[in-house]
Amino acid sequence: MRELVVIFYGNELSLGVMLGVWLFWTALGSSLLPGILRKTHNTHFQIGLIQLSLSLLLPFVLILVRSSRQILGITLGEMIGFTHMLFITLFTLAPICLLSGLLYTLSCQLVYNYEYSSSKSISKVYLLESLGSGLAGLITSFFFVRFINPTHIFLILSIINLTSAVLVGNINPLHSRPYRTAWYLIVFSLAGGSGFYFAPKFQNFCDKILWKGYNLVSIRNTMYGNIAITRIGDQITFFQNGLMVFTAPDRQTAEESVHFSLLEHPSPKKVLMIGGGLGGGIQEALGHPSIERIDYVELDPTIVQLAQQYLPKEQTRSFQDPRVKLYHVDGRRYIKRTPEKFDMIILNLPNPYTAQLNRFYTLEFFREVERALLPSGIFSLQVSSSENAIGPELSDFLSTLSATLKLVFTEMVIIPGEINRFLVSNQPGQLTSDPQILIQRLKSRQIETLYVREYYIPYQMSEERQTYLQSHIHPVSSDRLNLDFKPVGYFYDTILWATYFSSVFKKLFLAFAGLKSYTIAGFFALTALFLILIKWRPKSRTRLFSSAVLYSIIGVGFTEISLEVILILGFQVLYGYVYQQLAFIVAGYMVGLALGSWLTISKNIPDQKTFPLFRSLQFCMIVYPLFIAGFFWLSHHPSSISLPVWTSWFYPCLTGGAGFIGGFQFPMANRLYLHSKKSIKRVAGFLYASDLLGSSAGALLTSAFLIPILGIPPTLMILAFYNFCSLIVLMMSKDPHQSLQP
Repeated sequence: MRELVVIFYGNELSLGVMLGVWLFWTALGSSLLPGILRKTHNTHFQIGLIQLSLSLLLPFVLILVRSSRQILGITLGEMIGFTHMLFITLFTLAPICLLSGLLYTLSCQLVYNYEYSSSKSISKVYLLESLGSGLAGLITSFFFVRFINPTHIFLILSIINLTSAVLVGNINPLHSRPYRTAWYLIVFSLAGGSGFYFAPKFQNFCDKILWKGYNLVSIRNTMYGNIAITRIGDQITFFQNGLMVFTAPDRQTAEESVHFSLLEHPSPKKVLMIGGGLGGGIQEALGHPSIERIDYVELDPTIVQLAQQYLPKEQTRSFQDPRVKLYHVDGRRYIKRTPEKFDMIILNLPNPYTAQLNRFYTLEFFREVERALLPSGIFSLQVSSSENAIGPELSDFLSTLSATLKLVFTEMVIIPGEINRFLVSNQPGQLTSDPQILIQRLKSRQIETLYVREYYIPYQMSEERQTYLQSHIHPVSSDRLNLDFKPVGYFYDTILWATYFSSVFKKLFLAFAGLKSYTIAGFFALTALFLILIKWRPKSRTRLFSSAVLYSIIGVGFTEISLEVILILGFQVLYGYVYQQLAFIVAGYMVGLALGSWLTISKNIPDQKTFPLFRSLQFCMIVYPLFIAGFFWLSHHPSSISLPVWTSWFYPCLTGGAGFIGGFQFPMANRLYLHSKKSIKRVAGFLYASDLLGSSAGALLTSAFLIPILGIPPTLMILAFYNFCSLIVLMMSKDPHQSLQP
């Protein structure tokens, strides 16, 4: 997934597509592939063969991912369209995910061969898979991505699957125990030695594929993403997750990023910069003689270390200036917690094309900025625009941003161009749109500039350009303001992204923009009603039973993945981008899933009580989203602005609660479904696929559409209503096993 993030644009839509396709292929693998296997092969051999295939496929999948842009003729650093994104994701994830889904179903059959209990066999495999996923997530987050190159991680996973293939598949031509042990040692030693020997060569080969045509200087993976450095002559370019961060030397960008903002203030002393300082912004800002202190916030310390290592010394000398204070922390978290008050806050981040970046363009963030400014302070931010042609989509995006800013700040000046700079303040008369005033301040401060000077400033701030820009900024309704829990900013940016590539997808996104909560709720109600009309009969309510269980499992899969996405987004809003704790949030869900599965296995629940308990858990899935909505309301209330750090641990507990309900319910669903479908392969694969298909739809729809369009609270209400529809269907059905009771 991290490798695909480097290839793609990296927004919520691409993440939703990746996760959705991942779950979709896994669902197909678990439900369709078991039926085509030859029954003459024993299960041990089949599992060993699959894991051997995984072992061989993993390195080739990495090569396929890294060469996908070249195959499609897309330059690295270039934005990628939705069609190409979907194509790459479908073909690169298919081999691994299909085999992974098949492996789950065959594992259920293997355990059944020893347990002779269908429901317990499925529950145990589900439990072990949950534990393995949670453990792997923690190991990957805290160890693999910090200390091991991705190519080496792929080789390690290959060796792990090879080991499992040899052990589980009984791939051993020798029968005597001492010889068998020696055989295993020889195989494992050869595999480990080969991996150790070929790892550097494989890494160089894969890096050259991804960065073909570039002079790659260095590449580094951190827990915040992939950082790559290229060099062309004297020009050094930094990429993060495949997108260009900055190029040096690039004095024009460096000057524009700070001078327009600082010249608006008569005498800036204390300045806070969030991003944009490594390309020369800090050095340019220090040229203003009144500057006494610059606090610079850069989340990833590795990119600063690499900049100091590879950039010219004169460009990084500013970090040794005693006036510069460097902080490696989330920028919003810093603003929320700093006791300092600033004359100027400069935000130099990319457009809000992800929910993470959108947090810096919301009404709540602007209020936090206002509290961190002195009474005469100025806040500056920038977004990409168009110099001469502002279309309706860009107009809507700029209008939403402008309207959101005006709810906090009374004064606003926008400097037009390919980059629009919004400058706001609450001090009357503090801002000016007169270029001559800025030129006068530039001269009086004796700042040596090449671009932002007397001939350039009047052009950028000409009356015609400002009038044209203002004519495309229109009033917006309150439901189109950019909020923490309703991040319409990144949805508008997604629409802008779609306009570059496909009018079809642009129309699709615009159609989704008109969605209302009652429309989605009505759709769920119609699906439940349709199911009841097709299956339910007054004298034969058992006909609805299997379909009701299946409908519930799809809904639970949809709900759980949606709750996980919502809780991660809510955590980022309130506490910042703290990767370690985000890993715990995901791990909390897997632990809850495993605990719920374990309780189902350990408790010998009588058959006649299984269905009533199943319906009770469905009721819990109605209440739980409402409970999370109440938690968000309390934690995001203005009186709760300074939450203690320890409250962040509520989030792993909340995801764990959602996982617990699903983990408890899923094994019981298998037990109930086995009443009518006797084949363990069919039941295990089919219900697992249904759960994953629901999760696949939830991953895509919730992250890319429901949250940005409707907001988090309405999305939680819709999830509760969906589960209410599932409960109605369950209440209308009858367990056929109960009808056989005396």
